[in-house]
Amino acid sequence: MCLTPRDAKLLVRFLDAVDSNVTARLLPDTSVDERHLTSTLRETLDERFTHFHSLTYNMDQLKADLAADDTTLKVSLRIEAKEYPPRVEHRLTQTDLGIIIRYDNHFRTGESFAKAALFQAKRLYGSARRESRYSERDAFQSLDGQQLLRIIELSEKYSDLLYYLFYCPRPEAYDDYSRAALRHLTIPILPLRHHHPLHWIEEFGFLSWWTHLTEYASDPARHFPGLLASKIYWLRERYFDKSSAAGATSRWVAKPKVPALSVRELYERLWNDVYALSWFLVYGMMMGYDGSAADAALGLARGDEMSQELGLAPRYTMELRITVGGEG
Repeated sequence: MCLTPRDAKLLVRFLDAVDSNVTARLLPDTSVDERHLTSTLRETLDERFTHFHSLTYNMDQLKADLAADDTTLKVSLRIEAKEYPPRVEHRLTQTDLGIIIRYDNHFRTGESFAKAALFQAKRLYGSARRESRYSERDAFQSLDGQQLLRIIELSEKYSDLLYYLFYCPRPEAYDDYSRAALRHLTIPILPLRHHHPLHWIEEFGFLSWWTHLTEYASDPARHFPGLLASKIYWLRERYFDKSSAAGATSRWVAKPKVPALSVRELYERLWNDVYALSWFLVYGMMMGYDGSAADAALGLARGDEMSQELGLAPRYTMELRITVGGEG
């Protein structure tokens, strides 16, 4: 375990505040797109610009709270915006955000690691017939089947690297019924609930589940996740079937007449295949099995030449660096 429970909780709290700041821009009558939201996310996390945003728990508070405990843990964020000529940008940037988690332990050097993840971003658009509030029935109409198929094929080659990042509104932007329904769906459900939790604290993520449950119980209004990181495989199963003709290589075939993914369906997957971005980064990538540690994956997240050849170069690369026993 690379973080203490306290350190993990503080990092999640900061990232939750970033979540609230970014998703507050998703008002029903606004037309901000994924690129604008990703740019805002990048700016809010960038130590050079984060002070321009009013966060409920900011970077300075995070660092002060971490320093108050003698674990010698330090946090730094480095953001690099990738600028591509307009004539080639569409061909290169099929992913919006590359995130690299780097953990350097100077006391136990064998525990140091680096992981990468690439995200394709999609935002929720409300119904044109209903401009005042979002509904749980509203869908991610811009989720493109051909783009998803391309990501599926690449994820088979680069395991644990590719994910979706869904931008969802704050709860006050929904109608009353939808707000109540989606808030209920944010309550974590315990997997394998019939097994005694002490038997699988590490393997099945009991620590993260229990921490979230106690946080939610202490203040249910504190946070409603709007930045949702999603795994690929359940979207693959939703939209495609595996098919192969005699003597031919198997391939993915689109299912007929699949409805667009609704925001309710997304939240129904929460804490199973879909996670708050804060929890995905802290409990999934830092303390779990999500993200890829392969050298090739790290290069793709940085936007190297190979990522440009594959069309995976991210518009933005974010590096979250955790240092123990050294300079942050």
